[in-house]
Amino acid sequence: MSGDHPLIPLRSQPVDVVAWLRCEADAAAREPAPWQMLVKAANEIERQTEIIVSLRQELKEAKARNTLYLSRLQEHEAREQ
Repeated sequence: MSGDHPLIPLRSQPVDVVAWLRCEADAAAREPAPWQMLVKAANEIERQTEIIVSLRQELKEAKARNTLYLSRLQEHEAREQ
């Protein structure tokens, strides 16, 4: 492989090269290049990471609220006794 394309055989006739180029162009249109798939995967990983960070922050805030509510409940129960 050389770059994005396999090497053209040295003994190819011009007609063969044109047909090969058409075939390669068709394949490239149907399938993304490996670097495009890597960029897409990296973008998806970044998006998923942002979601996880956001969920962690929400969980941290929810735990803090639960701790506050629990302490208020315990204070209320202590006053009633």
